[in-house]
Amino acid sequence: MAARFDDENLVSCSGLVPVMALAEQAGLSDLVSDAVKITDPPIASTGVN
Repeated sequence: MAARFDDENLVSCSGLVPVMALAEQAGLSDLVSDAVKITDPPIASTGVN
């Protein structure tokens, strides 16, 4: 994964890119999806956010 920014002020949280890539490679999304189930969301857009 590579990120390129022409202006250093465009993305204030660009440090999250490598952290999220590492979490994805480590299988964190699968672990969370296995452990967390939203069975009755309080509002319809809960899954979107």
